[in-house]
Amino acid sequence: MFCPNCGSKLEDGVKFCPSCGNKISANEEKPVEQPTENNTVEQSTEQPVEQKVEATQPVQNDVNNNTYQNPNPGYGESASVNTTNNGNNVNNILKDKRVIAGIVAAVVVVVGLLFFFLKPTTVNLDKYIMIESEGYNSVGTAKATFNKAAFAEDYRGKIKINKKALREEASLVSELEKYGISMDPSDGVVLEMFEASVSNAGKLDKTSELKNGDTVTYDWSKLDKSKIERCFKVKIKAKGVSHKVSGLEKVKTKDIFKGVSVKFYGRSGHGYGRVSGAPYNYYLKIEDNSNLKNGDTVTVEVESNNLKQFIKRNGFAPKKSKKTFKVSGLTEYISDLKKLNDKQIESIKKQTEEYMTASFAKSSNLVSGSDGKYLGMYLQKRKDSDYDSSTLYVVYSYTVTSVDGRFDPVTLYMPLRISNPQIDGDSVKANSASVQGTTLQNTVILHGYTDGAEMYKEIVTSNIDNYEFQVSGSDLEAFGK
Repeated sequence: MFCPNCGSKLEDGVKFCPSCGNKISANEEKPVEQPTENNTVEQSTEQPVEQKVEATQPVQNDVNNNTYQNPNPGYGESASVNTTNNGNNVNNILKDKRVIAGIVAAVVVVVGLLFFFLKPTTVNLDKYIMIESEGYNSVGTAKATFNKAAFAEDYRGKIKINKKALREEASLVSELEKYGISMDPSDGVVLEMFEASVSNAGKLDKTSELKNGDTVTYDWSKLDKSKIERCFKVKIKAKGVSHKVSGLEKVKTKDIFKGVSVKFYGRSGHGYGRVSGAPYNYYLKIEDNSNLKNGDTVTVEVESNNLKQFIKRNGFAPKKSKKTFKVSGLTEYISDLKKLNDKQIESIKKQTEEYMTASFAKSSNLVSGSDGKYLGMYLQKRKDSDYDSSTLYVVYSYTVTSVDGRFDPVTLYMPLRISNPQIDGDSVKANSASVQGTTLQNTVILHGYTDGAEMYKEIVTSNIDNYEFQVSGSDLEAFGK
């Protein structure tokens, strides 16, 4: 059976045409005979189909607009449908959807490719750190190296530079210029630049005094990840590398530092040391043995290149290959009054009082003096000088009385001038000393100032252009500070 409206083939018993929505009457449900091979059609006794359609058609069929008004709006999703070939419409819609899906898929692929090519290369630095241990058990050594060959094999052509970022890194640019590397280097040079930036950016937590079973760790303590990532367009991974010590040769050990001492010579800041008191001095050396100052520490150790020879000759290994010693005993000038301890101050005062007592003794036939009073100290140091010498003025006051009554009792401020006073432990050495000031009332022996302000002017103010001064003691500060 076929639809009288659109000609679509119908299933027996349908009420509406699935293609155009036309209502099928009961009379139309009977199958229409198909033409025979001789092009003849047997006519039904019932009224022709076309006449039936005309009598029962309830709608207008706008042929020009090809629009059919559905008499039953509840059928389908719309009250009107297109009466053109709906099968073609469906095919067109499906075709459109496939085109859109293809476009979306192409966009996804392009975005994925862009992400793949633009995302920074990830570099796992831990992979290229090699840690090796060697030597003898208890005095073994370890070292870490960056495997440049393996790194170059993995990343040749994959690392690029960020020229702008490199130019902003003054230290890096300076290093490049030092080696004549341009800002547009080849792949090989880029790898060298990267390796130079990271190969020394970490260190082992322990490199000596090792025994089998110890664990040493390489830590990226000096790695500036953000700078490397910016300059080389990479993503850095660096958690650190651990290594368990094994394979160290077993050997008997002995403490070779028993009885060892270090004697220090020279002036603090320019001192040096010498090892003494041990039968193995030949194998020992002092690390960084120059420009030492009191309070520094130095390390005495068996030189690594002498260790095998030491074991072969002595039949044992040092239980420890190094020991530290504190620097002391170097000649040291007073450089800061605030750093003097109580015992050093008492040493200075005692020497000053002894000097003053001797001065009064020499002029005892002319004057006498009351017990002296300590007022404080001036410290004078030359400006812009590498030489750390100084001049110390230790000031006492005395009430001086003339024996024969030639002058009335007077307060005399007596500054003892000590050139280059040296600190020696808790004492101070005064190699040369004299009292600053004018002669008192023609006594020939006694010198000093009867006016404290005049003393401050002559010692401090008149020399302020060439010297730095420190003043200690509230009684002395009263004259100027």
